[in-house]
Amino acid sequence: MFENKTNKNQQQIDNINNGLSDININVQKSIQQSEIIVVDSLFSICGNYLVACNNIGFINVWKLEESLHPPKKETSSSRYNDQDDDDDDDDLVFNMVADDRSKSSSSSSSSSNIFSHKTYKPHITFHAQDTYSPINKLHFFNDQVLLSSGDVDIKIWNWTLIKEILENFIAKYNEQQQQQPQSSIFPIPPSKTHKIVDVKQISLSIIDSPQIQGIRGHLSEKAEINGIDSFGSTLFFASGNNNAYSWDLNQMQNISVFKGHTDYLHEIKYNSAYHNLITTSEDSTVRIWDSKTAKCTNILNPFYKISFDCNGSNGDDNNNNTNTITPASTLKPPSASKQSSSNNNFNEWCGPMDLDETGSWLVVGGSCTSLWYLGRLNTMVSQLTNTESTYSVLFNKEKIITAGSEGAINYYGLDGRILMKVNSTSKILYTLAYNPHPRNQILVAGGASPFINTFINQENIAFSYCFTNNE
Repeated sequence: MFENKTNKNQQQIDNINNGLSDININVQKSIQQSEIIVVDSLFSICGNYLVACNNIGFINVWKLEESLHPPKKETSSSRYNDQDDDDDDDDLVFNMVADDRSKSSSSSSSSSNIFSHKTYKPHITFHAQDTYSPINKLHFFNDQVLLSSGDVDIKIWNWTLIKEILENFIAKYNEQQQQQPQSSIFPIPPSKTHKIVDVKQISLSIIDSPQIQGIRGHLSEKAEINGIDSFGSTLFFASGNNNAYSWDLNQMQNISVFKGHTDYLHEIKYNSAYHNLITTSEDSTVRIWDSKTAKCTNILNPFYKISFDCNGSNGDDNNNNTNTITPASTLKPPSASKQSSSNNNFNEWCGPMDLDETGSWLVVGGSCTSLWYLGRLNTMVSQLTNTESTYSVLFNKEKIITAGSEGAINYYGLDGRILMKVNSTSKILYTLAYNPHPRNQILVAGGASPFINTFINQENIAFSYCFTNNE
């Protein structure tokens, strides 16, 4: 009898411990979810999917049809039909982020309602990194291949198979939802997100980050890869070891090394209009390269508002400027009296960039944001009147859109004057993506929160995509 009592007591203690363990796990998940940073986002080439990555190596995929063109509800009996994207954990995380953001956000006409909108979970999630390290960049090589870059490599994913898994999951989900008993007052919804556990099935290949050979043949550590672009069968990427690289994806081998920057590279773009390569760096310069010879042809310096021709002339030749050309690596910051207030800390770096459709206009972000007209003279046209660090830039018709350390989306004219500023639900924004597809034309902004805000018009958040690590 005494043994039976002891066993029952032990069982009760075990049940309590299990319950507490479940509570701790849920709290940890909520905290982890609230600390998500969305690092990059982009739309598929077909314009029907949104892909995003975060700071601990996860990739999420959304099919846009559900959020932009939801089917009309046939009945109103199912409470889940109207709220299938918002469970208690998501509401908790959203309220935590919204409350924190609203306390620090400046007052504006839209700040009172930017936290009251619908959220959508991803259809697919998978852990793309071997460790819990960030994914720095996403890139579609074509409509069949997705690439992601991290701290030590570039991973090549089978986008066709990912879409197939997603579509099969949505079909199965819809079938399960239709099978819910009509008499059930609170039906238990099927999971809305499918986690791909075995990522080997969608992995095609891996490109290791190049290592620099040093004294006595010693190799440097692998550096992070921050920017990716491609043209034809050639992949271009920017590395944290100060170099850029071109890689033949057919032969799976390195073609060229672009050497010249003196610090960490942030971004890389291939300009098909001029058949050259453009890189931005922490060394405060933008370099333009001959993509075939890997030689630097021009250096742009937004802080001096000048361009240098590496063949021996600068961008002000036609203005009878006879200044001696100084190598970019030896340039020193201007005196504080000549600097704007945003550059007083001498932290001058060039980061995100974008080209317009013609390839003749270049916008460069970083600790300042500048607009350049490319060509024979590579002339700086204007410097945008922002006071923040800019982490993402976009051309959109006759406007420039930027986002950064102030957590707002800024619209500028080509003359550098700000046209409009729109708040987001993130304290800091790291990524902007625009979908030009006529049926799914939207702008999204993500950063230091799980919520990727979606703008159908320019002024208001229509809804948000909620990034998640697990389901």
